[in-house]
Parts: sequence; structure tokens; C-alpha cells
Amino acid sequence: PVPANLPLDISRSHVVALRSELRCEAGFLFGHFGTYGEGITEYLRKCVPALLGAAGERQCLLLGRGATDFRSLLVDTNPAFASRIHAPEGLAPLNVARHLIACDAMIQPFPEGVSGRRSSLMPSIALGVPTITTSGRLTEPVWEIADGVATSCTTVDDFTRLAEKVFQSPARLGELAAGGMALYRKHFAIDHTIEKLRANVASP
Repeated sequence: PVPANLPLDISRSHVVALRSELRCEAGFLFGHFGTYGEGITEYLRKCVPALLGAAGERQCLLLGRGATDFRSLLVDTNPAFASRIHAPEGLAPLNVARHLIACDAMIQPFPEGVSGRRSSLMPSIALGVPTITTSGRLTEPVWEIADGVATSCTTVDDFTRLAEKVFQSPARLGELAAGGMALYRKHFAIDHTIEKLRANVASP
């Protein structure tokens, strides 16, 4: 497994200002963080417009390398959502983390399933941002029994339905926020990596 690749000691004092900048002070802001590979964008091309269309106050924040180009693709095919899809450019790691915690939820689908190697998912659960993802052949048992992410879906339609269900449940969002942080600390935090490296060095 890999630990989070963004700063985690983040003040939430910037959240109000960021959401005001995005004109999403009172609406629901969901996001995605990644590099927008072909398999993942197959999910995002369908589920982002569907989730935006389900409620007029929702907005989407795309973060990571390739986000701006992917936003252009989405807007070209869904021009009605142009003002509600955001992809800030050139963010330093600290600012990426600040934008992450401004989100009400993250959608992080993976065609082959979530796993401990998904570095783009680790920051959101580590920062306590409710996260919806997918199961697949690479998904380890820890994800199946944990309540730190919303998972078990394998198709785009199932993923979209699950995300919609979570978005509409403040209680479920709160459970995922707390559960994600606990899951990260228990299985994926940098302390575990250091411990395993030390054990390997100590072995004859």
C-alpha cells in the first residue's frame, strides 16, 4: 500500500473562501482527484453529468494532472454544465489538499477496483472527505469489510446510483468521513510503510 501523497496537516480556514470562489457556498460540491486515464474517464464522462443533472445546486471540482483538458471534454459535450465544472490549474500540493477538503464528497472510480496502490484516493480518505469508489479484481479484503469508503459497485450505472444515494444522506457522509480517516490510519498511513521497511532491513 502507498500513503497519501499530499500534505495532511491542513487548516480548514480556507474552505469558506474556496467555496465562495467557486460560487458554491451553500450547494453540494463533489470532486475527483487523479490523472484522468482512459478507464477512469469512462466512468467520469457518464457519472459527472448525471450527478450534476440530479440537482441544480451541485458543482464538480476536478483536481490533478489532466483535469483542465478533461473539463474541456466534459463541457464540449455538456455545455449546460460549463459554469458548474471547475478545474483550477497549476495548484501546488498544499493547495490541492485545501481544495480536497472543500469538497463535500469525492468520486474515485477505478475500472479494476480500489486497492492500496491507488495513490489518488489516499488523500481524500486521510483528510476525512467522504469517498465513493468501486470494487474489482484488484480490491483487497480490507476494503470489503471496512466502512471507510462507499464501494461494492462495479459498473458506471451502479457507481452513479451509489454516489447519488450517498450525496443525499448527511448521516452517511459523516460515517464515511470518520470511517475513511480511521481506515487510513489503521492500514495506509506512512507509519506502516516505515515499520515494514525497518522490518525488512532487520531481517537476515
